[in-house]
Amino acid sequence: MPPVGRVDITAADAVGSAPITSIELPDNGGKPLAEDWQNVAAMALANAFGSGYAVRSQHKDIVTSSPWAITSPNNAAGNTWTSTSITLDVANCKVGDVIEVYAHGNWQLNSSTAPGDVVGRAKLLFTENVGGSPSVIGTVYDLATITDDGGSLVLPHNEPWKLAARHTVVAAGTTRIVVQGRSEDLTGGAGTGTIVFMFSARMDITHWRKS
Repeated sequence: MPPVGRVDITAADAVGSAPITSIELPDNGGKPLAEDWQNVAAMALANAFGSGYAVRSQHKDIVTSSPWAITSPNNAAGNTWTSTSITLDVANCKVGDVIEVYAHGNWQLNSSTAPGDVVGRAKLLFTENVGGSPSVIGTVYDLATITDDGGSLVLPHNEPWKLAARHTVVAAGTTRIVVQGRSEDLTGGAGTGTIVFMFSARMDITHWRKS
């Protein structure tokens, strides 16, 4: 409890939502009051902790028996981005909320029509307001790659993968995050490959919600 004549100020006392970019104060002809300084403190706190509080969620898929692939859909063939079963919906997003994602697991470069040229890729796809007018976010925050090391590794070849992103919501509603995969011919040719997500997959999300 604050001493007599003092008051506790929190981010919830701020007028408006973070990020707050302007604060109205008396000019040189006016005398700042205690309320003015309280307003400055509240807005500074709101900007520092403006996302309010964190809500955490997790997707986990651990395979313990043959055929070793995670839940279908678990593969991507060719150079078209293909969604996997590694997905999470983040409900009740507001504009300005921040979503932090960390995803990791294991995958396999199963086949290639041009060994030494073709690699596998993985990325996170964000789709906002999936229950209303879906808005696909085209930003590629991170990109994982699996390769046969110039053709010197025997296929199928297994490796771990990981992806991370920090995304600011621009459309309110439910935001869906999905791990996608595809193959890519590094020479620009027509070579394709098959990528299999297997053994384990996990996605951890921290949703920083506005207070």
